[in-house]
Amino acid sequence: MVVCHLIYPNGKLVFVVVCCRIFIFYIAMSKIGYFFIDPKDYEEGAFRKAKVDGEAFNYLRELKKLFQESDWTTGGIEKTLRDYIARKEIKLKTVVQPLRLVITGTLATPGIFDTLHYVGQEPVVRRLENFLANFRPPG
Repeated sequence: MVVCHLIYPNGKLVFVVVCCRIFIFYIAMSKIGYFFIDPKDYEEGAFRKAKVDGEAFNYLRELKKLFQESDWTTGGIEKTLRDYIARKEIKLKTVVQPLRLVITGTLATPGIFDTLHYVGQEPVVRRLENFLANFRPPG
């Protein structure tokens, strides 16, 4: 928890308050920055945890095409993903973890449908395109 002490006289008080606000902003951006900034790199350990393998690359490639035409509401995104996994006869987590990592750069986010919705359709498609163009399946 960040605590700003208000015991400093005059200009020092302003400096302390500004520093506290900058620090709070920095902490917030480290947790939710993926809503605004495209991931550039991914930790290799995260690839293993999210099971980003050759099969996942194929899923991501297919999802990119589906997302370009999807109804970009939380419900529309959920329907697109659930229809896709039903057609492929796979579990949701098989697609969600690689997708979450590629879109946000992290494995911990709010629900995937909300996350995709608030990141936005164009950024989601762009991030998938960038990932597929710049990364190769391990092995």
